[in-house]
Amino acid sequence: MQKALLKSLEQPREAPPPPPPAPKPAAPSPRPTPAPVQQTPGLDAGGLALKLEEPAQQAEKEAEEGAPRKGMRKGKRARPHKALIAGLALVMLPVAGWFGWPAAKSVFMPTVAIHLGVLRHAEQGGAFVLRQGDSLLPGDRMAVFVMPKDTTYVYVLRVTTSGEVAKLFPNPAVTPHENPVLAGTELWLPAPNSVRGWFSLHDKAGQSEVIVIATAEPLRRLNDPIAILSLLGRVGPETDEKLLGNVQQLQSKLPVAQHRGTHPAPGSSFTTPTHLMEGNGQGLYYRFQLNQL
Repeated sequence: MQKALLKSLEQPREAPPPPPPAPKPAAPSPRPTPAPVQQTPGLDAGGLALKLEEPAQQAEKEAEEGAPRKGMRKGKRARPHKALIAGLALVMLPVAGWFGWPAAKSVFMPTVAIHLGVLRHAEQGGAFVLRQGDSLLPGDRMAVFVMPKDTTYVYVLRVTTSGEVAKLFPNPAVTPHENPVLAGTELWLPAPNSVRGWFSLHDKAGQSEVIVIATAEPLRRLNDPIAILSLLGRVGPETDEKLLGNVQQLQSKLPVAQHRGTHPAPGSSFTTPTHLMEGNGQGLYYRFQLNQL
C-alpha cells in the first residue's frame, strides 16, 4: 500500500477537462429599413408635427365652437320668450299708466285751490257770503263767486229743491267766460254781459245745492287719464256732460274739498271774505247745501 501510494504521487496529474462552450446567441432578425421622410414644401419636421396634430386641434376647435352654437340655439329658442315679455310689458305699461297716472298727479302736481263764495242778496240789506247749511228766505237772490288760485277747469251746477240740475258754468247764457279759467280770474255767476247780476229764486221750500268741481285738466281726462280712449275716438266733447250728470262717479274720482279758511281772495275786486277750498293735484269736488224756506 505504501508503494502504491508513492507511485500515485509520483505520476503527473491530468489537466481538468475544459468547460463546455457557451451557446452562441441567436442572430437578431433584420429590421426593415424605415422609408425616408418626405419633406412637405414650406414645413420642416416641426411643421410636420403640427400637421399631425391638426386633426386633434380641429376637433377641439369644433367642440369649442359647438358650445356657442348651442348657446345660440338656446338664444334663438329664448328669443320668443323675450319677445313675449316685451309684448306683455308694452301692454302693461298703458294699464299701469291708466291706474297710476291719476295717483301720481294727485301727489306730485300742484294742489288745486279756489276761492268760493255762495252769496245771498236780501230784499232789505246788502250781500254776504253764506255758510254751509244756511237758509234762503222767499224773495232772496243768489250769486256764485269763484276765483281759482291757478289756471283751472271749473264746473258749477245748481240742483233745485225739486231735483232739477242746471249748469251755471260753463254756460254762455250765464257768463262769456270759458274753460280753462286763468289764475286770478273772477267768475261771478250770473254775469251774461260781464255785468254782475243775481239769480232770482222761485223754488219751493226744501234743500238745494250748489256743486263746484275744479280740476287741473278737463273732466274727460278723469275717464281717460292717458288719452287712450281719445285716440280711439271713444271720448268726445259730450263726455263732460255725462260726467257732470253722474255725481257718484265724480265723487269717486275727485277728493272732497277741504276748507282752508275764510278770507278775501288776494287781488280780487270782491273784498268780502270767501271760503278757500283745496283739493289735490287732480282737483276737488264740493257740494254746498242750502235750505230754502
